[in-house]
Amino acid sequence: MSSASVAVIGGGISGLTAAYQLHKEGTSFVLIEKSDRLGGLIFTEQVGDFTIDAGPDSLLIQKPAAIELCVELGLHNQLVSTLQPRTAYIVRNGKLHPIPQGSVFGIPTNLEALLASHYLSPQAKIRMAQDLVLPPKTDESDESVASFFRRRFGKETVDYLASPLLAGIHAGNVEQLSMHALFPRLVEAERRQGSVMRAFRNRPTGSTSTTSTHGLFRSLTGGLQTLTTALTQSLPNSVVKSGVEATSISGSGPFSVTLSSGENLSFDKVIFATPAYATSAIVQSLAPELSNLISSIPYTSIATVAIAYPRSSIDQLLNGTGFVVPEIEPDLSIAACTWISSKWPGRSPESHVLLRSFVGGSRAPQALSQSDQTLITTVQHDLRSLLDIRVPASLARVYRWPRANPQPHVGHLELVAQIDRHLSTYPGLQIIGAALRGVGIPDCIAAGRAAGHAAAQ
Repeated sequence: MSSASVAVIGGGISGLTAAYQLHKEGTSFVLIEKSDRLGGLIFTEQVGDFTIDAGPDSLLIQKPAAIELCVELGLHNQLVSTLQPRTAYIVRNGKLHPIPQGSVFGIPTNLEALLASHYLSPQAKIRMAQDLVLPPKTDESDESVASFFRRRFGKETVDYLASPLLAGIHAGNVEQLSMHALFPRLVEAERRQGSVMRAFRNRPTGSTSTTSTHGLFRSLTGGLQTLTTALTQSLPNSVVKSGVEATSISGSGPFSVTLSSGENLSFDKVIFATPAYATSAIVQSLAPELSNLISSIPYTSIATVAIAYPRSSIDQLLNGTGFVVPEIEPDLSIAACTWISSKWPGRSPESHVLLRSFVGGSRAPQALSQSDQTLITTVQHDLRSLLDIRVPASLARVYRWPRANPQPHVGHLELVAQIDRHLSTYPGLQIIGAALRGVGIPDCIAAGRAAGHAAAQ
């Protein structure tokens, strides 16, 4: 049995934030996490003078929940902005082409940016400009990211913008990912202005002064794990059950949660903050229809390969944040590479550069079956080709994230609505996490706090 009133199942950023909110509001709870480590995908490793974020490495300031939580936890003095210049690049024909200023998701918002988009052919630029005169979509049905870009901007932008930039964020298939679920700002831009380019061109200039100076992203001086460590330290040790897995749930408030240790704990309310496939397995016996709906959300896997080189060995100046590689580009395996030492201050010694590359996702679903050395060799081959790096690495680390990236496919919002309708028949149960209403850290934090507050009532 348990004397706590709420169970939080899952100790990633969503579950940790829900637990933090419950503790803040004085509601008794138990946080259950099958791993020995809290924080989920947020993991920072310190290797000598190198600080490596193995998972996500930034917080988007346009969604304020994460920054507000950092301030609340007393981490405001540790927030850092990206270094200038904040240029990102797109690979075409084996060369790096900068995304010009005045672009949103690589979409140029003025003539100057359109002409400077050298990753697009002249024909593609002409077709892209037709967004300014094409009529908007007349119905509100969902469509894939590829369908939206093909319709508004032409086929070439699917290959060189939508796939590497938008789908690449989610390690997903551009032909399957939901436009409405993932990029509602672009959908709304077309609906309101009839043209995406016109809508972003007409943005109020004053509203972007802060972001133009300090950039759209923040991190913490010791890496993002600083945030999850602070959340963990804010909780009493007695409320955390780590290294044990919730295996099933029964009842109807009180709910009985069975653990892998054989314990059965009773709770008035339960917050699920586990991946969709894990939540599905736990609720299967209690709510089979709900379980089936949740299990229909697919995932992709990704490997992060961090490599350091002597700075003197790289002739090309790494001015910017990194590059993305369109899947259509031949003889290249990595999906993207972040120039960590050029993106964030203090992540590597001055004598070295630190690069972080990504392999896997929908474009290489078998990547995680390869050995660490094979993955490192693959990344080094691509970096040699693109950056002409021909010296041995000073440091190499591989971080594997199986089934880490939820894939909101076309129709995802209707699926979430169905899940919510089924959940409404089980008062006291909540499901949060990246798979439902936003994969970003700010989204997960906002959902976690809302769930914690609701359970405290």
